[in-house]
Amino acid sequence: MVPFLVWTTLYLALRFFIIRDIPYISLKQGLLWYGFGKGFFHLYFLSVVIQFYLLFPVIHKFWRTFKPNFITAILLFGSVQVVFYWLNKLYIYQHFSYTGSLIFSYSFPIGIGLWMGYNTGHWAAWWKKYRAFFIALAVAAGVFYINRYLASLDGVRISTFYFQMAWALYVSTLGICVIFLARHLAAKEGTIGSFLSGVFSKAGQYSYGSYLVHPFFLLVWQKIYAPKESPGLDLSVWGGFLVIFGLSCVTTYLLERTFLARLLFGVPPKGINGLTGLSEIQKQNRSPRA
Repeated sequence: MVPFLVWTTLYLALRFFIIRDIPYISLKQGLLWYGFGKGFFHLYFLSVVIQFYLLFPVIHKFWRTFKPNFITAILLFGSVQVVFYWLNKLYIYQHFSYTGSLIFSYSFPIGIGLWMGYNTGHWAAWWKKYRAFFIALAVAAGVFYINRYLASLDGVRISTFYFQMAWALYVSTLGICVIFLARHLAAKEGTIGSFLSGVFSKAGQYSYGSYLVHPFFLLVWQKIYAPKESPGLDLSVWGGFLVIFGLSCVTTYLLERTFLARLLFGVPPKGINGLTGLSEIQKQNRSPRA
């Protein structure tokens, strides 16, 4: 909760003093900023995570009581996803247009993630049996979703129902495939796969902080280098990704080793010489006082 409030305040300050896109401040805006993560474009994610934590005791009790299998989880959370879509389309959106900041917009991916979290011991056999199906489903849903997305950019009217259901299916199945790809790479010791697994693992350690920090560097990059035509545009996209991600990781690494770590990331500072005192190794080797 504290990092969410801190980052919201920091990005609001950026918008108010630098970007200058906040013409006025109201109670409604304050509720959207600090309640639903609308302080900056990426902070909705933290709002959804907080909602999940608030609901998790109820979810956990339900799961421990009924122990749903995979098919039941698909039907249950898929139904919640469909019902919420129609509630949003017919009523909620007319009164609250920020439903992307509500946890129910992600019911199906969350349900799949919950089932996997509660059934880690069955992963290997389950994946071996169904992997071809999930890979094919991820590809099919992804192709349909991307096709509809590109069509919408061209001004073609599309069915938002099929579009959103394809998105839910795509991100869920792709997430499953990525998890097992990572496990496969990690098992290949001494190979390029093992090396890549280590690289991704290290990047993952800073992914949370990088996600929070990266919009600042994105704004700077867009100010410095913003071509409108290829190949400069391609360089801006791919080169910008590497630069922004790299700077975000380095910034996260440094901030995690200062007294700001708990405020910004919700973790205790990591010891390092010159920043937060003795490192863990030094603490272990330090002789006791006489």
